[in-house]
Amino acid sequence: MVLGQYIDPFWFPPKHWWLYKDKGGGQVLEQATHVFDLARYLEGEVSHVYAEIDNLIAGKFIYPDMTAEDSSIVGLRFRSGAIGVMVSSCVSQNTFTGTFLRLITRNVVVEHLSHSKILRIYEKNRIHEIRSTVDPYLEEDKVFIEAVRTGDTSKIKSSFEDAVKTLKITLAANESAKTGKVVSID
Repeated sequence: MVLGQYIDPFWFPPKHWWLYKDKGGGQVLEQATHVFDLARYLEGEVSHVYAEIDNLIAGKFIYPDMTAEDSSIVGLRFRSGAIGVMVSSCVSQNTFTGTFLRLITRNVVVEHLSHSKILRIYEKNRIHEIRSTVDPYLEEDKVFIEAVRTGDTSKIKSSFEDAVKTLKITLAANESAKTGKVVSID
């Protein structure tokens, strides 16, 4: 089983591009996509999705013209047979935030706490914890800038073609939320 979460208190100024779905694609496509990408990297390809995505708080109480969503739940079926759920929100308070991915298997649970820079591996009667000493976002940006500067893309972990696979999943989630139907990923 795969459990993912992207919750952050993104309070944008009025008229910011992120607030409009036609400019950024919405919460799942622009924000939670990183957790979907990590799930694909660790669990494999997704066969179909079902989603409930809505603007429950921000558009009603803070930004009346906001068209992007602020809350989502996306169910996934992986081609491996695993099931998963991804939740995201951008309306939490600044004291509650967290991005994680958990893989629950027969013999081990792996917990990737993205913003906290912690990886935990739970085994029978034992927990391993690894703490990163680097900022992964800064490292990612350095690799990208170096690739643009030199033309050498060998250190980039995800190709454009691979990124498109995650994009298909997030677009399918948006379609599922709009139609109320399960959407297959071809």
